[in-house]
Parts: sequence; C-alpha cells; structure tokens
Amino acid sequence: IQILKNINFVFGNIEDVYKNADFDDTLGRLIEYKQGFRTNYQIPKKYAPDPALGAWVTMLRRLKPEGASAEQRQKLNDIGFA
Repeated sequence: IQILKNINFVFGNIEDVYKNADFDDTLGRLIEYKQGFRTNYQIPKKYAPDPALGAWVTMLRRLKPEGASAEQRQKLNDIGFA
C-alpha cells in the first residue's frame, strides 16, 4: 500500500470520482471526446486516456437526470447528452 501512496495512487470508487470532479471541466472533456471520436458520448467506463472521464460518464448514466442539478441537466441537454 505504501508504494501506491508514494506514487499518489487514488483510493476510491467511481462515485468519488463523480463527486470530486469539476462539472464544467469534465463536461468540456466530454465534448472534446465526442468531437474527436464522433460518437454519441458512448465512452468506455475504463477509457485509458482519461479514466476519470469514463467514470464520470458512467455515474451520470447511473444517477439519471435526477442526480444532476437543473443547471447541469440543462448543460447536458444543450450538448445532446442522453
């Protein structure tokens, strides 16, 4: 465990990633992902280049619209996130 701590390994789960993420920053990364891959936000949960993004999207889908604030829901609707 000490070796992991020495390399700043983060102990947590995807719920922690979602709660600790800056919504607007992560939303921006999500938009960049869509533009780069031309997908409908179908990002893998374990997306290697940005694991936090994959975890964040997974939690958004798990929480459904009720899990986001009205402002956040509007921003997701504005980009066509379903």
